[in-house]
Amino acid sequence: MRFHLQLLAIAFASCLTACANAGPLHLHPDNDAAATMSLDDVNAILQGNSNPLVLNFNEDGPVVVNGGTVLGGTCILTKDFGLKAQGHPPDQPDLYGVKFAEPISCWTRNFYQVDAQRVLNALQRWRMTSPLERHAWQQATAKMTAAQDEKFATTIAATYRATNPRPIISEEVRRYRVIAEANVQAKRFDAAVNAYTAGLQLAPWWPEGHFNAALIFGVLGLYPHAISHMNKYLLLIPDAPNSRLAQDKIYVWESGNN
Repeated sequence: MRFHLQLLAIAFASCLTACANAGPLHLHPDNDAAATMSLDDVNAILQGNSNPLVLNFNEDGPVVVNGGTVLGGTCILTKDFGLKAQGHPPDQPDLYGVKFAEPISCWTRNFYQVDAQRVLNALQRWRMTSPLERHAWQQATAKMTAAQDEKFATTIAATYRATNPRPIISEEVRRYRVIAEANVQAKRFDAAVNAYTAGLQLAPWWPEGHFNAALIFGVLGLYPHAISHMNKYLLLIPDAPNSRLAQDKIYVWESGNN
């Protein structure tokens, strides 16, 4: 039995070594999978709050997704915790590579491959849309966002300002805050913003969560999300000592800068 366990350990170690030393992934968009996506799916993958991705994409003109800009063409996928880009020959415009910054296990490599494939399919779905379809979706999204902002201002923010003493975050929200802060220290900004977002789902009135999420979204270049969270912070605490700084950050993000 011990001999078999040793063989298993050796095989597992060999698998880790093989994956760690393997070259970059080479992926193509899956047109069939892309065709089944809604534009809401595309938005959630490319610029969603729960899993923000930093994308550089080269083509003739800009592609606008939810108010942010993703440039189109041969794609460079980057992710804060290790995915790095590799260039590709100009005669293979739909071939994408994902190179890992550090040695990783087979399991992690496969996990990232699935994630990268979803991004490629989302980009392909956006390319397949007509200008009319994009415009209609953007109009509907803008109306939904405006309705959500109005509800936040008249219910959540108004109730928070009227409550005395102000509510205290739960232990679970505190846990997300600690995780977020640890990820910021490690410069894993995507994981940090995920933690803040999870905490805000439990406590949407949490001012610190909105403020810090806004700053991280700004670092990631996801300015519409950064502006939305900072506006919510100002609605919750309009007389905050740093309200001038917060408003100035919004002006900067509106200009497309960080």
